[in-house]
Amino acid sequence: IASLKQKNFKHILLNNFMHDSVGGQPTCASNFEPMKIAEILGYDYCFSVNEEIKLKNLLLEIDNLEGLCFIEIKLLPGKRSELGRPKETPLQCKNNFIYYGKNH
Repeated sequence: IASLKQKNFKHILLNNFMHDSVGGQPTCASNFEPMKIAEILGYDYCFSVNEEIKLKNLLLEIDNLEGLCFIEIKLLPGKRSELGRPKETPLQCKNNFIYYGKNH
């Protein structure tokens, strides 16, 4: 990652520690610290927030930062009731991803 230095790159991880949309199984995210991994990978700035006001302030603060910026946003578990489900099979999703990646 450090070799991919960008002038203004923001990497945002939305972390609710769950696979909410497919049944609510816990992820392994509670077994590691994403910010430490981002630091090891060479991000210039690493942040973790879990409150809306802190996120709003952070977004204003980082607007002019230059370099790689990692932000972990810790969310509460819970999916939206209107969240749609994929209509394609995993194989169709893979093929669509490959097709659109090559043709766009």
